[in-house]
Amino acid sequence: MWPECPICIVQYSQLTHSLRRVNLFATPIALEKIAWKTYGIWLASCALQGVYYYVFMVETKAHTLEEMDEIFKSKNPRAAASIRKEQVDEAVVKVKGRN
Repeated sequence: MWPECPICIVQYSQLTHSLRRVNLFATPIALEKIAWKTYGIWLASCALQGVYYYVFMVETKAHTLEEMDEIFKSKNPRAAASIRKEQVDEAVVKVKGRN
């Protein structure tokens, strides 16, 4: 998920900082040039971000750090995060019952 090397982190930080500056300085110009259509662009941008987060991001709510470690080590973290804790607890009880 996150880059491992320090130079990658620096590059990521520079990219986000640059995009924030574009956002800061481009918005007043866009409002002046295309007026109300700027809000349509913002709406479309937010909608695309929402779809991106829904499809690609992993839910980490109500997971312990140990569970999150296992989730992110799995081949499909999104699928691993969607398994309900109750199902995992039931599977653990079944396995312990066999031993």
